[in-house]
Amino acid sequence: GFALGYAAAGKGDLASLFRAADTHDGDLAACRAATATTESAPAGCSAPIRVALEPISSAPSEPLARHCAAGTVLTDDGECRAPTAVPFHLCSPTDVADCEVQCSKGSMGSCAIAGRTYQTGRGVTPDAARAKQLLTRACDGGSAQGCHRLGEMRMAEHAPDDARALFEKSCSSGWLDGCESLGELAMSTPGTKLDVFTLFKRSCAGGSFEACASLGKLYETGLGAPQDDARAVKLYELACNSGETRRACVSLSVMVERGRGTPADPARAVSLLDRACEQGSSDSCGMLSLHYLEGRGVPRDTAKGVALLVKACEGDDRGSCLPFAMRYQAGVGVPKDPA
Repeated sequence: GFALGYAAAGKGDLASLFRAADTHDGDLAACRAATATTESAPAGCSAPIRVALEPISSAPSEPLARHCAAGTVLTDDGECRAPTAVPFHLCSPTDVADCEVQCSKGSMGSCAIAGRTYQTGRGVTPDAARAKQLLTRACDGGSAQGCHRLGEMRMAEHAPDDARALFEKSCSSGWLDGCESLGELAMSTPGTKLDVFTLFKRSCAGGSFEACASLGKLYETGLGAPQDDARAVKLYELACNSGETRRACVSLSVMVERGRGTPADPARAVSLLDRACEQGSSDSCGMLSLHYLEGRGVPRDTAKGVALLVKACEGDDRGSCLPFAMRYQAGVGVPKDPA
């Protein structure tokens, strides 16, 4: 529809269009009026839209990154402005030195990016104290991302009440990952009064594939939502195909193998687990090992099954370590070695 309208407006042959992009959004102040469980956008709050045009006949170019035109810089509010018109800009995640400089000048988004960098050790030596300092400044300064990452750190420090408050602040400010984390925390907290269904639904609709996987789990189990296998499968497929959440592929593989909400297909279940295992999901490797050891969906292959058990155990799937050890004890598929 957009392409036809563009041509009809007298913009010329679509095949000869130059590469261009434009961005439009609503009023950020209006969006901030939403709360953690708001299902629809407040008046004046619109979703950001980025339109990119490229010549149809040209070779694929580099993906459009989050950048501004030459001579302008990206600011915390998502707009591109002349460097002389703003006291600071939003840094690139790959330039932690500039992130710290811009943070010191007042860019709360840059504080959040720098804090996340030290939190994860992405290109720098991990430094929890520095990460917390930067994320606290970001959160206090209004960065929803900063509040979410700080909440993650408080969870790791076994302070769920602090984490919950930070996640709720982040979610209410529009950071969808904060909503997803708030919902996950609520699911694990007995007696919670939060509407986790609305949290996951809102986040999934906004593009959080982790939240889509969590929403799928609600439909699969019937906890917090009407039990609906078909809907659970669709949500798992959406999240799994995004490539952003491996757990969705694991959940989908179970549904596919058992024929819940979709025709039973053991071979497809194996394919889903194999993809997740290759992407680093130790749980998937452990589950996949059973398929090869038992010949479910694939020809029985003890050597490959044991290799997958090893991979799972050496990862973070401790549940695979015991059956692996028992095989050594009994000499099943591996040389007998009780030690």
